[in-house]
Amino acid sequence: MARVDEIRIEDDVFNFEVEEDNSYVSDFVLHNCEGYLAIGSRFEQNTATSESGFEGSKVRRYHHLTMLAASRIGWTNLVSVSNEAAKTVWYQPRMDYDLLTEHGDGLILGTGCLGGPVIAAMLDNPGDALARGVAETERLLACVGGDKSRLFVEVMDHGIPAQRAVMDNLTAIAAHFGLRMVATNDAHFTHEQQQGDHDRLLAIGVNKPFDDPDRFRFTGSGYWLRTGAQMRQVFPDRIGGQDVVANSLAIAEQVEDTLSAFLPTNRMRLPKFPVPAKIQQTSERRGDPSPQDTLLRLYVLDGAKQRFGKAIPSEVSERLDFELGVISGFGFADYFLILAELAHWVRSQGHNLGSGRGSAAGSMVAFCLTITDVDPIEHGLLFERFLDVTRKGMPDIDLDFPQGLVGDVVAHLQDVWGERHVAQIGTYGTKKAKSLVRDMTRLGGDPSLGERLSEAIPKINKGLAVLMDPTHADGAALRDLVAADAKAAAVIQQCLPLEGVKASPGIHACGIVLCDEPLDDLIPMRVDSKTGQWVTTWEAGELESVGFVKFDRLALKNLDVIAGCTKMIQAATGEVVDTRYGHLPMDATSDPRAKAAWDLLAAGDTAGLFQVSSSGMTKLVKGIAPQSLSELSDAVALYRPGPMGAGMHERYVARKRGDEPATYDYLTSDPAEQAALASVLDGSMGLIVVQEHLMSLSRVVAGFGPGRRNRLRKAFSKKVEAEMRALREDFLSGGLVATVDDPDNDTEASIPFSRNTLDALWTTFAASASYIFNASHSTPYAYIAYQTAFLKANWPAHYAAAQLAVTEKDSDRLPVLHSIRHSGISVLGPDLLNGGLDTAAIDERTIRIGLSEIVGVKDNAAALLAARDSDGPFTSLADVVARAKAADGRKLPINVIEALIDAGALDGLGHPRMGMLAVVRAFGADAAGEDVDVPVPDIEFSTTERAERERARLGVVIGTHPLTVMQTHVREWNPTGDQSPCVPVQGLRPAANVVTKAVVSEWVERPARNGGMRANFTLEGSTGAITGVIWPNRLAVATAASGGRHPVPGDIIAMRGRVKVVTMRKDDNDEVDGEADDEIIEDPQVEMVGANFWLADFDDPARDQLPPWQSLRRPIELAPRPTIAGNAGTATMTAADTVLELDAEMVDSTVTLRRRMRLRFGRVVTRDEMTRVSRLWTDMEPGEAIDLSTKGFEVAHEVRLIRV
Repeated sequence: MARVDEIRIEDDVFNFEVEEDNSYVSDFVLHNCEGYLAIGSRFEQNTATSESGFEGSKVRRYHHLTMLAASRIGWTNLVSVSNEAAKTVWYQPRMDYDLLTEHGDGLILGTGCLGGPVIAAMLDNPGDALARGVAETERLLACVGGDKSRLFVEVMDHGIPAQRAVMDNLTAIAAHFGLRMVATNDAHFTHEQQQGDHDRLLAIGVNKPFDDPDRFRFTGSGYWLRTGAQMRQVFPDRIGGQDVVANSLAIAEQVEDTLSAFLPTNRMRLPKFPVPAKIQQTSERRGDPSPQDTLLRLYVLDGAKQRFGKAIPSEVSERLDFELGVISGFGFADYFLILAELAHWVRSQGHNLGSGRGSAAGSMVAFCLTITDVDPIEHGLLFERFLDVTRKGMPDIDLDFPQGLVGDVVAHLQDVWGERHVAQIGTYGTKKAKSLVRDMTRLGGDPSLGERLSEAIPKINKGLAVLMDPTHADGAALRDLVAADAKAAAVIQQCLPLEGVKASPGIHACGIVLCDEPLDDLIPMRVDSKTGQWVTTWEAGELESVGFVKFDRLALKNLDVIAGCTKMIQAATGEVVDTRYGHLPMDATSDPRAKAAWDLLAAGDTAGLFQVSSSGMTKLVKGIAPQSLSELSDAVALYRPGPMGAGMHERYVARKRGDEPATYDYLTSDPAEQAALASVLDGSMGLIVVQEHLMSLSRVVAGFGPGRRNRLRKAFSKKVEAEMRALREDFLSGGLVATVDDPDNDTEASIPFSRNTLDALWTTFAASASYIFNASHSTPYAYIAYQTAFLKANWPAHYAAAQLAVTEKDSDRLPVLHSIRHSGISVLGPDLLNGGLDTAAIDERTIRIGLSEIVGVKDNAAALLAARDSDGPFTSLADVVARAKAADGRKLPINVIEALIDAGALDGLGHPRMGMLAVVRAFGADAAGEDVDVPVPDIEFSTTERAERERARLGVVIGTHPLTVMQTHVREWNPTGDQSPCVPVQGLRPAANVVTKAVVSEWVERPARNGGMRANFTLEGSTGAITGVIWPNRLAVATAASGGRHPVPGDIIAMRGRVKVVTMRKDDNDEVDGEADDEIIEDPQVEMVGANFWLADFDDPARDQLPPWQSLRRPIELAPRPTIAGNAGTATMTAADTVLELDAEMVDSTVTLRRRMRLRFGRVVTRDEMTRVSRLWTDMEPGEAIDLSTKGFEVAHEVRLIRV
């Protein structure tokens, strides 16, 4: 049996596993990393010429260096070096010799590979190679204080000539300093047979065909985790008199302790919540477990009085005593206090947290601390679903924050607990099944096979191995394809070992870690390049395994809508609408506003409401016609594939409508037994709808206590057969007799049931438990849905204004606008003369968009309104130019005035937009003065151009829609040449070979995985819109038929294609206890797959009496800004006006790129100009800047393109 004396796994210790396959036996796994050593100072960006061409480049930007931790202080220093290097990233996080020397204690260094400082110095300076190598080795030796036992000379042999060429010099260096030499191996995969998998992964990484002779490949061989015997075969002889393989043991012997001893100790790593001295004294006097427990109890009791009044109901007091006892027993008081402080801060910002998420809403303690906002006793929510005495690990309370506040949560926690104690949690993207099959087939030369395989893989799946399991229903289509096609089978076999391989670092969508010690002293971190904040390199599971506590903060836009709406109502009417639980009326029989809310839901008027606005959910809510929060919660719980697949939603509706009796005859005919069942299920039409029903039934039927109730839920939901069998025996034995309260035996009081009833119940449990949902999640989400329904029903205009105000993405604003108008609310554009800063209701049926929502104006909007309000209304264009001020107090830049014109905010002046734009372009600040008021010419944009400019500024068209103005022309236009009926966008239904005419509101072309370009589009009618895609082959043909013309937003288009219903699936996981319920939310949406398109080319009737647009566009758009000293064209030009910063996402989006270029160029830009900018950006280095005025672009001022 071969033996590995020492294994060094770089960078990924947590996920290392040694297989007991008679090849590997490891005594030690060492903490280490391969770092990047700067050339010179880490604060400088120095390079060196690489004669060896290491890593395929002739330029070195850093060296590779091996660092290992030999002791606890070594681990701390390894972490410190890594984290300091993260602050000086240039291509890679870089350290330097100064940093290594400062943190050298406890570290063992190796001289590195071909890219290490010693070998690189020798290869790059062949004339005096040995002297250069000696010099670099001396510097490394100084980093470890001259301790020769902590510096090893590394030798490798992968069959690369350069490795063998430096062997003699490495031997000489070791002899010169008296250093030991050690054989190391560059391992990139575990087993020899994975070499082909690794090579395919390299090809995917560089996006080159597998058989491309010029693509990047590893030279040499042996890049797997070699065994001791294999290393002996590579180095059979002693080198310089040393056994370089056995010397690996010498490293291991220097390590002071085992692997786990260096890691942070596994304890709860939460800050101690500060407790006033008086409370500490009270705690000591009472003998409480900790001062924090005393403080928590005081806070909870105070909160209970606010919730229930001074006389707290006995049921609530008993529940609180029980919960506080469990919380104290686990030592979780600090956790709840920290969350309570966070909840208090949210309220101080004028917002509320979400009502609850996951299982935390089952806690009365959380309710009294306002961490959650639904009464758990009133709604039958169970504490043990959240936290029971048998659990291990921390509870997991996920919090929903307003979208506008979620970004400030990290900053607030850093303010309270210290910047070094808070970090976002890192994560890693992995190779996924759908993308892998496309990559494999594309680079293998058969992309069409990849598309067929990808179509057969569900969007949400548990991996190829599970899908290929014959018992897994979701994989049937894939298995059929693989069985019928040998090539498909081969592709799947190639993908299986690569699925799940880490691809790129990322940031957890909502996870934060909070620690009682400085994090950068404990664990490796990195710095987020966008925010400059710390991010852990360990993932959530790894952090939790050593006691770190994860806090999840999630953004919920509906909370912004609720807060915005209530603020608008107060501003308009003076009424304060308190939407908190217990303050918002819900009884339709006693409150007309509550009745209006329930009537709104029953009528199916759910557009814009939380959780219930999809077409399927609207149908279900309309069928149930809920009149209570419990019924609305049931609707939220039922709208999932599991219950719907079993027809539970239809049975619920039938029972609610009286079409089916709500009886328990299918379980028992005994009146006493039926009464016991009804005590749990009467509120849900006699059906088991949520997990809490199952748990509560196990209590009333078999006397299950909290621990066994939660075990029952877990056993059924996770299908743990052994646990289910054991619990079935307990259920039968407990159910046959009357039980009594006995906490020591986890038993509560129950009446006896017959064996037939117990068998029937158990069968029902088994049938429903695998798909029923968590009421502690559905109830608080139902309450938020009710809040939105209450506001929309009673203040429709204010609610509509709040919706539009918080919807920023153009693709989202369009459906919001359509739903608002469909509700009978009129939407007016922004108005500098009479409008306000934010979108707001003008009256009960009208809203106006605010100036702050205009792209290109936003930050200057408040200053514009201040100038209007302080010095009187603006009376002319010249008055605006003369008086308007920017946010910084300087004169308003001309491009901001242009934005106001495009958005229609200056329409109240009575001039056409094109005429006003011509004036400000041609004259700038000279358009206004004591003796000057340049007249505005009576010229106007075409309807389509006017609408496209408005859309670019507002994300939607508020004014007259082009299809309305040109309806006669559009109706008579027959580009298909046949008699195909044309269906309006809003009337499209699933069908093949459908033709529709619309305005392009979004058209984004991007490379398709199988070659060519595809287009994702949104087509807009006058009262509706549809999204879709046109694939490369169809796009190429249609574009060629259009003379090479590509659609752009604002174009009138006719599209032929197939309309289909696409079911969008998303996870709705509840991560309590670290487990996830396999729940998928399905939302059917109508989508179009384009087959052909035609672009309209007819005159705009609104311009019949005006000069041709083409004769006006160039002189107006290219008119230079004024250059005379002191005018607005020069004095007010800011740095931001001249900088065109673009990142990859911006370049990839046609709409975003066009908008940003137009704002900086000060004119409409062509597709050719956009293509040229994209190509320039692609060839640039990050941070590089190019003056576009020197690249042939027609701009009236310098525009610097910067790649970010």
